[in-house]
Amino acid sequence: MFLFFAILIIFQNKGGVEATATAVATERIEEYKPFRVIDPEAFKPVDELLSQERYMFDKGLVITVDQLTTPSISLRSRYIRIPVIPRLLQQRVFFFLPKFDKSINVWKLTIRNSQGKVIWEYAGRGQPPSYIEWDGRKMDGSMIIAGEPYTFVFEAFDLLGNKSEIIGEPFKIKGFVYREPGEWIIDVDAREIFKPKTTEFTPLAPDYLQEIINFIKDHFKEEVVIGAYADPEILSERRAKIVADYIKKYVPAKPGAIQSEGKYFPGGVPHYERIVIRVK
Repeated sequence: MFLFFAILIIFQNKGGVEATATAVATERIEEYKPFRVIDPEAFKPVDELLSQERYMFDKGLVITVDQLTTPSISLRSRYIRIPVIPRLLQQRVFFFLPKFDKSINVWKLTIRNSQGKVIWEYAGRGQPPSYIEWDGRKMDGSMIIAGEPYTFVFEAFDLLGNKSEIIGEPFKIKGFVYREPGEWIIDVDAREIFKPKTTEFTPLAPDYLQEIINFIKDHFKEEVVIGAYADPEILSERRAKIVADYIKKYVPAKPGAIQSEGKYFPGGVPHYERIVIRVK
């Protein structure tokens, strides 16, 4: 690149006549001057970023920037407690929300087993509470059975003696945990863990067993006894052993601390196949 410099000097001599002196200089500049055309599309960079096929904004996008940039430590051990979605009920197995617009004088909630026998009642005077819960313990002190269908009826009488009745649909408890003196009991409907009449696990079995294992890790002190109710009896023994062997792989325990046993159905009651685990 060439630059031209022109100098113009005007002065006045002694005679009062103006004179002009002009000089011209030429200089070569070797410095490189970059040239860039401004893109008139102001949002083009953002559009190019969002339009790339590797960006999928849906449920399949499981890797985030934080996961890629934040260091993490993975503890790989089968004995570590693994978080699961809870499936086993504790403390309460039934929850009812009575609501009436009119004034109530007396009311009663009745729960029956599959044979129609009343196993629990709860009654009172005046307006019923905003919620009623039941821990699954029957009036005789024993616990309900996982997998057995139960029904409930809520009756209410107003001040004039008019009766209102709510008849609930039959419900089953698939799995729950309760406390007995000196031990915890885990009762699970066998159909949640084993396919009917087989020793093959269901798709949900790993989730149930992992939750059971987590509970055992938290409460196990002396022994764990796995029992299975099934028909025929040989099936109950096989199922109990399969569950026990599975638990042994994930619960550190001394030899003989985790046992299995086949259970036999008592006479005169319906047969509901279950897995019952006692944790001491």
